[in-house]
Amino acid sequence: MGWSCKIKTNFFYTFVLLFLASCASDRVDIANEKNPQKLYEHGEKALKEGDYLEANDAFSEIRKRFSQSQYFALAELGSADNEFSQDSFAEAAALYGNFVELYPNHKKAAYAQFQKAKSLMLDAPLNEARDQSASSSAAKAASQLLARYPRSEYTKEAQEIVNRARLQLAKKEAYIARFYAKKNQKEASLNRWKKIPAEYKDLKNYEPAQALWKELEVALKDQKSE
Repeated sequence: MGWSCKIKTNFFYTFVLLFLASCASDRVDIANEKNPQKLYEHGEKALKEGDYLEANDAFSEIRKRFSQSQYFALAELGSADNEFSQDSFAEAAALYGNFVELYPNHKKAAYAQFQKAKSLMLDAPLNEARDQSASSSAAKAASQLLARYPRSEYTKEAQEIVNRARLQLAKKEAYIARFYAKKNQKEASLNRWKKIPAEYKDLKNYEPAQALWKELEVALKDQKSE
């Protein structure tokens, strides 16, 4: 074998050994790892890579064994992020909410409150005929963020969640008003239409609500003239 072939062969084996060593260094024995920071970083890495089961195991282990560590709170938040990343929005909202209740002054509290509101908004059905409890909860969670953390980086997005969620609630009232109108229950229909400007007047200048507001004005005018 020539010198060039030997060099290439040695280089290949060296590369393989370094690669295997790197892989070995990335491995974490979750059940026996004694360093909560290493567990947390492993969980975050797994989460970013979409390995949700591994991330869940890492965060759960911290929550089980390291209650006095600073990484306990971060693991709670990591578990919430893990649920959110899997589109389990109701579960994520509950976990984010628990985090804020337990750690209202944590540096990540505003983030958790925003994620709670966002999760609830994503969990709310777009069809206004369906139950809009999640929309109501989303508006409340976003409003709480604006009140508790007015200087956070999430205020603009939180206000948009408030508007979107309240628009869904207003659309629910319009849906019920139309239903009563079809049943020829005019007074009940009128009362529902009146409820919109009474409770959702802040939406009057909200661009996505303009179509609803025009329908509202026509409905009130028509029913009053009858």
